[in-house]
Amino acid sequence: MLITLAVSILWSSGLSELWSYNVVGPVYGLAFSDDGLLGVASWDGKAYILDPRGRVLKIMKAYESLRDASYSSGKFAFVSHDNYVNITEKGTLVSKRYYVGPEMNEAVTVTDKGFMACWTKCAFYSFNGSALWDINSTWGVKNGPAYSSGYWYIADWDGEQLLIVKDGKLLNIIKYDEWSYDVAACGSRLAVTTSSNLYLYDLSDPTEPKELWKRGGFAEAYQLAFSPNCKYVAVVDVGKRELEVYGSDGKMLTRVSLESAPYSVAWWGDEIATGLENGKVIVFKFSASPVEESVGLRQEQGNGIVGVALASLLWPVIRKRLRQ
Repeated sequence: MLITLAVSILWSSGLSELWSYNVVGPVYGLAFSDDGLLGVASWDGKAYILDPRGRVLKIMKAYESLRDASYSSGKFAFVSHDNYVNITEKGTLVSKRYYVGPEMNEAVTVTDKGFMACWTKCAFYSFNGSALWDINSTWGVKNGPAYSSGYWYIADWDGEQLLIVKDGKLLNIIKYDEWSYDVAACGSRLAVTTSSNLYLYDLSDPTEPKELWKRGGFAEAYQLAFSPNCKYVAVVDVGKRELEVYGSDGKMLTRVSLESAPYSVAWWGDEIATGLENGKVIVFKFSASPVEESVGLRQEQGNGIVGVALASLLWPVIRKRLRQ
């Protein structure tokens, strides 16, 4: 007796809006804390911290446009064109400002040991305000560098390159043929956006990332964010006014057209936040789950009743495996 068991699965991936919040002017930076607080860096010269329902917990004022936001180890970081970085403790919402100057007032990334600020150069600062080291090889950095296991990955926008740095030493440069906008690290993966492409790299060798795949077709892939489990990558395309989500295999899972150009994106749990040029922050729920499963049986020979019984016993096991 030979029974053929055929399983068909349809996957549904989508984005549904949960809530929104409006500020004045473009939203250039977003960062989620580990418990869902959202830091917002806005053109209006204000940094906002919102709770998971979009309610304001704190507003901090700068003297110029806020350009970027970051979060790590209980601290939010915001950088402004007034040449200061604001570090805010998540628990107490107490803030402290650090002067970084006009050469490093565009992008910021905070870690447990300090923060990196960038524009035409990058420098790493301790939380006492001292610059520990700097890198002068950049032409212009639009978005905060990625940090992974002691290594820094800096998307040098105007230099059309990715810099790999450790303890202030430049270890490697990956060249592109167009502007390099953003970079993010998650586990053993590194993602980079250039003007029209999304790259995924393996970081088994942190100084020599191995390209796994490249996806093109973007108009201006300005920012990206990994899902917390590193399985998905969200990209905002300024030129197309879209938020797009890709799987670990490089396939686009879903996308949504937006009312205004998106300049920022952040991911927490199953929620993706994006900040628009018109000042709107939108938080979406992302889903990727099987929605239909079917079994087909074909009896080649022998007892059909036995075949159906066998299939009914096997199907719960197969279904469980498919959902893992």
